[in-house]
Amino acid sequence: MFSNLKTKFHIYLINRFSVISRQSIADKYLNGTGLEIGAMNLPLIPKRTSKISYLDRCSHLESEKIFPDLGGKLVPVDIIADIDNLGNLDIGRFDFIIANHVFEHLENPISFIFWAVNCLNNNGKLFMALPDKRFTFDAGRKITSNEHLFEEFENGFEKNRTDHYFDFVSHTEHGIGKTAEEINLVVDDLIKMNFSIHFHVWDHNAYLSFFLECFKRYNIPLSLVFSKSSDFEENCESIFVFCKNEN
Repeated sequence: MFSNLKTKFHIYLINRFSVISRQSIADKYLNGTGLEIGAMNLPLIPKRTSKISYLDRCSHLESEKIFPDLGGKLVPVDIIADIDNLGNLDIGRFDFIIANHVFEHLENPISFIFWAVNCLNNNGKLFMALPDKRFTFDAGRKITSNEHLFEEFENGFEKNRTDHYFDFVSHTEHGIGKTAEEINLVVDDLIKMNFSIHFHVWDHNAYLSFFLECFKRYNIPLSLVFSKSSDFEENCESIFVFCKNEN
């Protein structure tokens, strides 16, 4: 019993300091007017923020219906938009954009990067905390290759949607003990629900490789100013801060 309590307390401390770490990094690098995407009940508010707006795919009332346990903890939503299809959505310019645990849910993450760059002032920062597959339910899935992401961005991602869902179900708890036919039925149900999965998976080194190669390939004016790898199972996220540098 005491061993179990000790483990729970250890996990609590790790999670607590993970949040503090995320906050301290944001305090160091972010300031001014910002936008946070998908903040839900865990907004990240840098201490030098003058104003922050919130973007999500659902209104505050809709989110409360979907997540009743979160009740009054959800942040107010200022901008409602389909995060997968931000496209040319013009919502102004910001000194920083925060997108924690959003990137992995995007079918077309490179398009999101272009959109974020367009919404940043020069020298603006893009802050992302992202899950490391080694320490999540994605542990059994293969890392998404850079070539796969580039091909989807250049030639369309829709054709691979069913394959992404099948990979997700097959290698997570959703597919345990199920036949291929049963997995296909689960896949069909999730697609009909528009269930938000991790379409792509990375570990810390794979993130670094992808970002650097992506920025170079498409001449994206972002430079890496900070990165922090996940270093143990309970602290399962990598943190990246990028700066927009226009000539």
